[in-house]
Amino acid sequence: MGVNGNKLWLYLKKLEFGRETPRSSTAGITASTTHTQGQGKLVANLNEISVCNNIDDTITMPSATPGREVRIANNGAKKALLFPDKSDDLGKGKNKPVALGARSTVTYWTYDDTHWVKA
Repeated sequence: MGVNGNKLWLYLKKLEFGRETPRSSTAGITASTTHTQGQGKLVANLNEISVCNNIDDTITMPSATPGREVRIANNGAKKALLFPDKSDDLGKGKNKPVALGARSTVTYWTYDDTHWVKA
């Protein structure tokens, strides 16, 4: 899935075992200017950040649940910091953030109650 200007085409269904499985989505997210873990909490499977005006504005992943997929598109003007939920790990260590560049998209999968892997 790619970013095309300010438009992001979100696929709301995924083919899974021969049937369509609905996915939740949230567009128009504003990244938090507080720059701390727990702010800008994501709740959907597909997330579009439309406003990220400052370098390292923050969003926070939902809690890790085995088998969960979360996709994030940053359509904001600046790089965002993506924090894991409290005590989770995005691959950089427990509670450590990762950068999400402006005009970029990332997908994470979780295989247990703590660890996310970049797809």
